[in-house]
Amino acid sequence: MPGTITYQQDGPVVSIIMDDGKANVLGLATLEDLTQALRQAQSEASTIVLTGRPGMFSGGFDLAVFKRDPAELVQMLEAGARLAELLKSCPRPVVAACTGHAIAMGAFLLLSADLRIGVVVAPELLMQEAQKQAEQLAGLPANAFSATKLRLEGPGLQALRKAIEQDLQDWRRLAVS
Repeated sequence: MPGTITYQQDGPVVSIIMDDGKANVLGLATLEDLTQALRQAQSEASTIVLTGRPGMFSGGFDLAVFKRDPAELVQMLEAGARLAELLKSCPRPVVAACTGHAIAMGAFLLLSADLRIGVVVAPELLMQEAQKQAEQLAGLPANAFSATKLRLEGPGLQALRKAIEQDLQDWRRLAVS
């Protein structure tokens, strides 16, 4: 992945690492790269680990976009919402290794994962623990995991999709006014 996203495969586990050297803000390009990485991982891995750089999982949406073109803002908000939906509906287990701050949309990414591990584990052991958990999840029967997850998440996903569509209508209306 170009830019701030690194894609690493280690056996059945793919790690998707956000690192822009700063706050790991989520602008449109980064959200598109994350979405592409997640889609690729769904077809190549048994389990996915999503993480940030040491000390910063994600500072959330790129606030500079809020001051620019309203159409770009709507695109960024939609991309963020769709990424959360993609994480929630991912047929593979998703482990979020929270390396530090997770603000706004960063927190939504964490909440969309199946398992969250934070620096309540010693920071130097975080990725080792995330890898261990991911490898254990990779050992689960894939079809059973996916079916169970989608059965459990189904009503919430339907509500999320409806909320995204309603939000999009509101965001578009506000963008043109």
